[in-house]
Amino acid sequence: MKPLVSGPEAKRFQEPETDTYLLFPYRVDAAGVRLWTPDEMVARFPRAWAYLRSFEPDLRARESDAFDDDGWYRFGRNQNIDKQELAKLFVAQTVPSLRVFFDHRGLFYANNVRVNCILPEADSWFLTGVLNAPAADLIFKWIAKPKANNYFEANKQFIAPLPIPSSDDAAAARTAEIAQALQAGYTRRRRLLTGLRERLARLGQRVKRHEWLLPGVRSAAEIDAIPRPRMPVDERRALSNRLYKEEIEAALARIDDLIRLDSSFEAMFDDGELRFLVDGAQIASGVYVDDVMGELLLAQWEAVALQFEPKSKDDAKKLIDQLRKVSTEATPELTRQIIERQRELSDLSRTLVDLERELHELTCRMYGLSAEERLLVEAR
Repeated sequence: MKPLVSGPEAKRFQEPETDTYLLFPYRVDAAGVRLWTPDEMVARFPRAWAYLRSFEPDLRARESDAFDDDGWYRFGRNQNIDKQELAKLFVAQTVPSLRVFFDHRGLFYANNVRVNCILPEADSWFLTGVLNAPAADLIFKWIAKPKANNYFEANKQFIAPLPIPSSDDAAAARTAEIAQALQAGYTRRRRLLTGLRERLARLGQRVKRHEWLLPGVRSAAEIDAIPRPRMPVDERRALSNRLYKEEIEAALARIDDLIRLDSSFEAMFDDGELRFLVDGAQIASGVYVDDVMGELLLAQWEAVALQFEPKSKDDAKKLIDQLRKVSTEATPELTRQIIERQRELSDLSRTLVDLERELHELTCRMYGLSAEERLLVEAR
């Protein structure tokens, strides 16, 4: 059984997590690829063989009985089956930006419908770093086929022309080191986040009202308290509710204007105030709590920041709804574990930001970008 990677599992600088496995009845060694014989299957993989036998009539009947022979359990197509266990770069096919990871141990198999692989001729970690850098991504977006919602088609015809910069040995080696560190770090971050989410799931959540975190949004009660002496009570309350909804909608519209498919999200707790930022712009603030509660809430918002993926539709509402669902109660031990993991995630995230910045600097120099060209990359 081989772990099978499709588009959704192919992440930038991350070893994949997949629960889809391929039954691969072939032996791969230095001599090449061949089917395991029925006797070998019985001896080595009896349950896999029993599973295949349960579909034998259907497998033999494929393509008008073309498989009705001793190799009835072979694949219908055998392209690239000898390359699946090689070290290779995975590239998700329909993406908002290039997403590449290096399968340096040859552990993963590719579902070629929504993910492609590169067998590199150059240093593989170096190539992983270059392809994931902002400069290469901008060039990719210039030449790739655009899809709906600012996505692009990342197949061979748009990847092969990408220019790979020349560099001295020191710059190439450092680029490879950074790429390796980023892949280890992002993979570690995902595992930490999984552990944090598992612990957060043990908490009972409450949905806070929008005015709890959105600056400029008043509660319906505050709006209703405005004197309107000549207005009947029912009309006043209906007006207050309508104005309350309008303030929420206006706040969400402002946030929607900030969110892009490649936006970065950050939660902060400083001087007793909890805040949330999109690309450095503050969208939620004014949540004042003590240090213990602040650390607990920060862990929950940090989890949102790390896992939220914009889809270009109703992003602000989905993001704020996630930030509103919090728990303010946990046992001391659970609180301690949540805070510890949040702090480790924060430290790791800062390290990753520094490495990303260094990768950007290195690749800009290797491409020989002018100041104007560099600004073009960073603006995009």
